[in-house]
Amino acid sequence: MVGVGAEPNTQWLASSGFSIDRGGLIVNLRLETPGKDVWAAGDIARFPDPVTKQPRRLEHWDNALAQGKQAGRNMAGAGEPYLHQSAFFSDIFDITINVLGDTENADSVKVRGDMDPASPHFTALYAKASRLAGAVTVNLNTADRAPELDDLQRHIRERTIPAAV
Repeated sequence: MVGVGAEPNTQWLASSGFSIDRGGLIVNLRLETPGKDVWAAGDIARFPDPVTKQPRRLEHWDNALAQGKQAGRNMAGAGEPYLHQSAFFSDIFDITINVLGDTENADSVKVRGDMDPASPHFTALYAKASRLAGAVTVNLNTADRAPELDDLQRHIRERTIPAAV
């Protein structure tokens, strides 16, 4: 099995006057487009990441759900910024992968755990300018999953490196 990504269909927006970048409709922190009373959420939205402030687009139901809720609140007048931290996961047979934050622009990666292909169990920490920008976990024990993921999310938000590294 090979995942090669998805190509969003944005051609129909070409003459809309909206800005399209890397397959996504550019939105602000409130998920608004430059168009009056037009919001975008989910796979189509290229939004400012709340931690890195860099534009990004995610193709995962968790992001679509969180953005949809926020866009709906904003359509109703809330005017709140989208602050949900980028994360997604995938379960492939007996392997569970979690991706948190920004793993694309790191200047260093440190791995803790076992990367044995027969039974991988590790966390990769992606740092930029000596601050945690993102993390990938593979096969965390179920009991350990939530606390470690929460801790990694906190370090990404606070731009600190976990002490165990």
